[in-house]
Amino acid sequence: MKRVIVLTLMIACQSVLAAEDVWQPRENSPLWQNECGSCHMAFPPALLSSGDWQLLMRNLDKHFGVDASLDAKSRDQIAAFLDRNAGSRWGGHSADSQRITETSYFMKKHKGSIRLLIKGRVKSLADCLACHKQDGTETPE
Repeated sequence: MKRVIVLTLMIACQSVLAAEDVWQPRENSPLWQNECGSCHMAFPPALLSSGDWQLLMRNLDKHFGVDASLDAKSRDQIAAFLDRNAGSRWGGHSADSQRITETSYFMKKHKGSIRLLIKGRVKSLADCLACHKQDGTETPE
């Protein structure tokens, strides 16, 4: 009986965690928002695993062809924020690539966006706000 109760609680907790909104980190970080959002949308931490974010933060001097280096204190604070809010905590998907838009999870979830890109109606798959409103809800295609 004890085993059934524990198993039921584990399943319930997993369901709650999986339902967490990837667009809304559990905590706010103005530093992350300002630094990452100064060049592109500050991608929700839940879109990559902790390990993927750590690798990305270690290589900011080669951030997709751009030197996005930060002072050590800012880098460490943002890396800690990303680690605490990473996707692995919610059953997130580790990247097959360092680019969120190239992960198998992204490709599976965004088939319509890929078609829009091919048709020229979306300029980049990294432009989440072209299809998603600021609150994470989708706009019609």
